[in-house]
Amino acid sequence: MTVFDRPYDDPVRVLDEDGTVVGDLPEVDEETLVEAVQYRFGAHTTADNPTIYRDDNEVERWRRKDPIPRLEAFLRSEGVLDDERVAEIESAVETRVADAIEAAESTARPRPRELFEHAYAEVPAELERQYDELAALRESRGDAAFLEE
Repeated sequence: MTVFDRPYDDPVRVLDEDGTVVGDLPEVDEETLVEAVQYRFGAHTTADNPTIYRDDNEVERWRRKDPIPRLEAFLRSEGVLDDERVAEIESAVETRVADAIEAAESTARPRPRELFEHAYAEVPAELERQYDELAALRESRGDAAFLEE
């Protein structure tokens, strides 16, 4: 399989009418995966502050290239998408996300050790030390001290 990693911001341009990859990609006679890398508008995590390493002008330049509104505009111009269909899609997405959140929140929390049980053939000594430290803290303070509700 051939893999291309490109910063595509136009999903319509990536594929030709018959589904083949176009643009500046060379022709290949095998399965092709195009990783269409996009700009991340939000923070990496809740602890991240992207204003430290990028300014509003950069974000706005990339927002104008956002492929989602551009694809929506294209589909509307082709008569494939209208307000009613957008509302249906948004409703379906909201339902799926709510269902996923409910499923995740109703799942029992894993034991801390489970986080790395399948990551290492042999648990590193430093991680084992951290497990021991956490176990002592849980015993002295209880699990509630570590959980945000």
